[in-house]
Amino acid sequence: MNRTAPNRLVAPCLYSRRSPTSSPNPRHMNAKPNKELLMHRLAHIISTSLLLLVCSCTAEAPINNAGDDGKSDSENTHWGYMGETGPTHWAELDEDYKACDVNRPEQRQSPIDIPSGQTHQCGEAATGSGITDLVYNSVPTTMVDNGHTLQVNLPTADRADLPLPSSSENYMVADNTVYNLIQYHVHTPSEHVVDGKEYPLELHLVHKAQDGTLAVLGLFAETNETSESCAAEVATRTALDFPEGLGPTPEDAQAINPMELIGDQIPSVYAYSGSLTTPPCSEIVSWYVATKSICISLDQLKRIEASIDAHSSHGDEHAGEAVDSANARRPIATLNERAVRLCGGK
Repeated sequence: MNRTAPNRLVAPCLYSRRSPTSSPNPRHMNAKPNKELLMHRLAHIISTSLLLLVCSCTAEAPINNAGDDGKSDSENTHWGYMGETGPTHWAELDEDYKACDVNRPEQRQSPIDIPSGQTHQCGEAATGSGITDLVYNSVPTTMVDNGHTLQVNLPTADRADLPLPSSSENYMVADNTVYNLIQYHVHTPSEHVVDGKEYPLELHLVHKAQDGTLAVLGLFAETNETSESCAAEVATRTALDFPEGLGPTPEDAQAINPMELIGDQIPSVYAYSGSLTTPPCSEIVSWYVATKSICISLDQLKRIEASIDAHSSHGDEHAGEAVDSANARRPIATLNERAVRLCGGK
């Protein structure tokens, strides 16, 4: 591969040349120099020397407005869940992370403690209709451990129109907007809580609209050890079968139908406006958190927890140490004046 020299900013180097009229005049070789002339010459020598020094320095300084791997500075900013890179410091780590400041009076951050007894019914004036369509189909996927969680990526095409897509696509229609399913990932334990209750695991199915806004369907998960109602439903869900040794390079996985995570009905959900739960904490997310938890096997939960516990990137001073998964989630943000809607499923 041919390598090209990096772009550089080089100051124009000026070299002093004597003009014919500035040649020494023999008649004045022994003349006593004029004080004003000496000062003028001294200033010229100093300015020329400084300019040559600037030329030398700038000629070796390549232009570099990105990180070492070619990404923007914010993409290279390290963040974690503990210590000086933890959630309480996210807003200080990068200019693009300012939205992570949960102390802003106008903040609309996630996750929240969902107040189940203080919700507005979906369909009331100006509250929207919630999820009205949900279509998932079996598609090839890739799995990755991104250093913070385990994630499954889907090959989803963008859509802008409301008519039903082809059967090969995965999408959700919520509050009259079409969102395509692009990935899902897990958090252990849950990030959202309901009336102060947390769950062993929370699954986030991330959908994206053509305008770049996101809709996340959140699913709480329990096992037969944490919920009696799971006893008859415990079954291995292949959509959550993450292989051991998963790393930062996406690995091809078997075809997955995300519908197996939900069942054959649109779930009833708590809906509210919020944000990403990781930097840059952009407040562009419509949240739909299912009111009913799903069941997973205890073995799956333990394997997911073990993978997240093994992460070494949750804090600079904790590198190489096991991380308690209870610390691998963002703390609750205050609801402020936001309304939470209760939208019934079909």
